[in-house]
Amino acid sequence: MAIVSLANAKGGAGKTTAALLLACELARRGDRVAVLDCDPLACMTDWFRHGCNDGNLFVLSGVATTTLSDHLRRLRGQVEHVIIDLSGAADVLVALAIGLSD
Repeated sequence: MAIVSLANAKGGAGKTTAALLLACELARRGDRVAVLDCDPLACMTDWFRHGCNDGNLFVLSGVATTTLSDHLRRLRGQVEHVIIDLSGAADVLVALAIGLSD
């Protein structure tokens, strides 16, 4: 299972857009993809509700520092790729996600 985190301490840098494009392309190729929406604004979750789902892609929202590792453990063996969409902040969740990424 590949884990990719998109992080930047600045909001509005295109992290969610890049995460969405990557996740949709991997799902379109037939891979099972989970996107972890770690942004309190939940823009990825909103985009997901309005399309870009062919059955191989799903989004988990409300992921926090205390739940990130548990989500990743549960996803092992279930998906080929995990995309972590982080908020525009330099915080503990960003550091943890980067540390758990490939």
